[in-house]
Amino acid sequence: MRLALAALAALLLATPAAAKIVIGRSIHGVRATATEQRFRAVFGGPDNARDYGDDPADYGLTFRGGAYHGLFHSKTHRADLISTTSKKERTSTGIGPGVSARLARARLKGEHCASVYDEDRGIDTTQCAVRTGTTETDFNIAFGRVFEVVIDAGG
Repeated sequence: MRLALAALAALLLATPAAAKIVIGRSIHGVRATATEQRFRAVFGGPDNARDYGDDPADYGLTFRGGAYHGLFHSKTHRADLISTTSKKERTSTGIGPGVSARLARARLKGEHCASVYDEDRGIDTTQCAVRTGTTETDFNIAFGRVFEVVIDAGG
């Protein structure tokens, strides 16, 4: 009986979970163009008040201790962008925050990578972008690991 349970446990651990990051589409079932209401329904209340950027029409909200972020338009309350730093999120091929840069680069298909300075974090990064239509999915890499995945519907 113990052997059967151990075999079942090993099988369950080896089976990849359903993809929570769908390149060009969504993170945790929330599309990059979702409403603020949809973000709140999936992630709960935001961590803070609306963060207005340089453009007064746009604002950002973070959820679940900063693990998820949405950038919204004030007029429509629809997002242009969703991002995550959650190590629980993965694509169907196992790419997501916390994964090594080597693994990400080996499994990504059709990506274009460039060096980018992340002003918010004050670090040099490598951004590997996969474009699908007008949507771009960015896998941001620093210190040898993917640290963030961004789906930008504005491309």
